[in-house]
Amino acid sequence: MLKKSAILFFGYFIVMILGSGLLMPFMSIITANFVVSMLLLLFAVILFKDHLAAEWDRFRAETPNLGRFFGKLIGYYFIMLLLRIAAITVLDQFMDTSTLGQNQEYLNEAAQNMSMLANVLLLTIYAPVVEELVFREAMMGPWKKNNKYVLIGSTIFSAFLFTYMHSFEWADFALYLPITIVLTKIYWEYDRNVIPGMLFHFVNNMIALAMMYLLFAIA
Repeated sequence: MLKKSAILFFGYFIVMILGSGLLMPFMSIITANFVVSMLLLLFAVILFKDHLAAEWDRFRAETPNLGRFFGKLIGYYFIMLLLRIAAITVLDQFMDTSTLGQNQEYLNEAAQNMSMLANVLLLTIYAPVVEELVFREAMMGPWKKNNKYVLIGSTIFSAFLFTYMHSFEWADFALYLPITIVLTKIYWEYDRNVIPGMLFHFVNNMIALAMMYLLFAIA
């Protein structure tokens, strides 16, 4: 598992850094980013297909009541919102928070230039699957449970890196650290099973996608 995790982790960042640049001479940056994302999704699923199947079976065996599980996810969603509101409220005492959310604004602008199918694939399939495999499974999953300091260090580094990758500026941590905390909590709560985190990530992004299209319709 450590070998696969290393391949996915370093492969993800190499493709993210180089992929779009290599494709941009032949297509728009939005199309290039979409193609790179789909290639990463295919790569991650092929690499971890057996592990994902085993973790799904473990999740279903340990979670017979899916209704209660998704109810818990909704609860976590509202906890995330409360944490975000609290973080922004505190940050607002020290700086101008009107510029927060530039990453989301960029995503909204990109979404307007893509089909609904492309947006669904990116937000509800690519992001939950690839990001949970890279930032949770590959970074926290390979280590033995008795290796306490490595687990603590990898958890902190994973949380920092995931939040940093979604932020345009340091203040954006107030927006993205809450979901990082929730996703990390879910991963550990289910004994480092990546499936529950993927499902929460899916629910969160599906709500965001629905709200985005609602705003498009109103505008």
